[in-house]
Amino acid sequence: MKGRAWLALGLLVAGAVLCGAAFAREPRTVTFLAINDIYRLEGVADNTSGGLTRVRTLRKAIERDAPNAILLHAGDFLSPSLVSRMFKGAQMIDVLNNLDGDANAFDARMFVAFGNHEFDESTCNRPDAPLNARVAESQFTWLAANLDFPTCPSMSGMLNRKNVKKDGVVIEVEGVKVGLFGIGQTPDKASLPKYPPFEESMPAAKRSIDALRKAGAELIVALTHLPREDDEALLKELASAGLDLLVGGHDHTHMTLKDGQGVARGFKADSDARTAWRIDVHVPAGGKPRVEAKLITLDKRVVPDANLTSLAKAWTALAEEKICLGRAKKGQRVRPACLNTVVGSTRALVELEETPNRSQETGFGNWLADAMLRETKADVAIVNSGILGLNEDLAAGTRLRVAHVVDIFRFDDVVAVRSYPAKTVCKAIEHGLVFPGTGAWPHLGGVTVEVTRTGDKYEKAAVKTFTGKPGLDCTSDAPVTVAAVPFLLCGGDNYPFPASANCMAELEARPYEAGGKPALLISRLAEAAIRAAKGGIKPAKDGRVRFIEAGGK
Repeated sequence: MKGRAWLALGLLVAGAVLCGAAFAREPRTVTFLAINDIYRLEGVADNTSGGLTRVRTLRKAIERDAPNAILLHAGDFLSPSLVSRMFKGAQMIDVLNNLDGDANAFDARMFVAFGNHEFDESTCNRPDAPLNARVAESQFTWLAANLDFPTCPSMSGMLNRKNVKKDGVVIEVEGVKVGLFGIGQTPDKASLPKYPPFEESMPAAKRSIDALRKAGAELIVALTHLPREDDEALLKELASAGLDLLVGGHDHTHMTLKDGQGVARGFKADSDARTAWRIDVHVPAGGKPRVEAKLITLDKRVVPDANLTSLAKAWTALAEEKICLGRAKKGQRVRPACLNTVVGSTRALVELEETPNRSQETGFGNWLADAMLRETKADVAIVNSGILGLNEDLAAGTRLRVAHVVDIFRFDDVVAVRSYPAKTVCKAIEHGLVFPGTGAWPHLGGVTVEVTRTGDKYEKAAVKTFTGKPGLDCTSDAPVTVAAVPFLLCGGDNYPFPASANCMAELEARPYEAGGKPALLISRLAEAAIRAAKGGIKPAKDGRVRFIEAGGK
């Protein structure tokens, strides 16, 4: 039966040889299914790739061979998405609760970490912080070794919930005592006391490993939502001290991380469940755990689970109803399927896949930044790539619907304009350009820049010209107007713009310093520009971001 079950899964799962021989079931083998950074219920690319509906299919298939497999989600799922704007993550909890096939039963084999996007709608000064309700609704366990919830007034009781474990947990699977702990983060450590303080990952991990070993754990697993370099540091420092496996998130791109001895012990999947990891850890009695892992692609050859698909479609339909109601003008009849309205087309590729969007100049990034400059008459436009979340490319000739435009923007806010000295603007842009792979990476208008890199590491950046102000350089105190969303202008992603304590509220209430047109949401600005483009939009790269290899040209 095992062979036939794995053969069936091999036909479902693209690029994975998952017959019985691929993962020999040795005695005392613990199997994990690992995912991270999932914002959509049904996936991307018109629902042909990823999504929790396919995760359910994969979980059922794995459980045919490993019935006690543990599902690990390394954080970021309550927000952001088109549907989460309407329901504050309730839709995601509903679907996650069904990943075991029973929405009402507690899933004792599912564990999640707190990602930074879990706090998008929840701050310490918000009495109705939605995170409280979402955790209460969860039929699974949250792990939080380093988050100091008691000092956060609106979430002070978080660690008192039965399904939240600060000190980790030990469970027995296949005769192995498995210890799990979680390391999370909030959107901005520098924004205290807006969010719960979080302890540095290294001391929190050391403390958790010691506690779990004392509790009898034979296999220690860290579930983290951290940048790659932090996870690598944990593995290199702590693999010899008892950390056997790390499952991480936050980077949105699949990767394997090695410990100090060069052994692969850390794994991250692609965002939106475009991939997932099956990890088998063999734990001989009294011996060192041995890790085997396989990256599984969840594409259109993986049939989405029918029950979860129905549930996901119901949530999406409710969200569309609310969005269409909000878009209708006063006295105008509400179009129930307004998101299908065609607003324009593409004459060139629109690049919104995660990797180019967060590390390169893209035609769409240029197009959007230039549209912001035309609308606001600012000198410079900065689009932090973290607000762009379609996570797929659109081919030339695509008919652009309202749904595309709305879904492109993970975070939809007004475009604000403020004036800063040229040297401050340069410093801010140069900051963003050395953080590839993160939401801080900027798409730019009104400047040309050079980035020095060594392989995939971006060493330094420099603004070369202000295209609308010839002769101005980065030593000047001359004023430069900048168009961006308030999050960025208020120091989000650690952009070094000076900001008051009430910066976000001030910019959202008065986005433009001077008169002129009323401020637009960035999605409405993009939609207007698409509608105005006769014959369709034609995004293009023009070399405004130039890369130089360190030691060369």
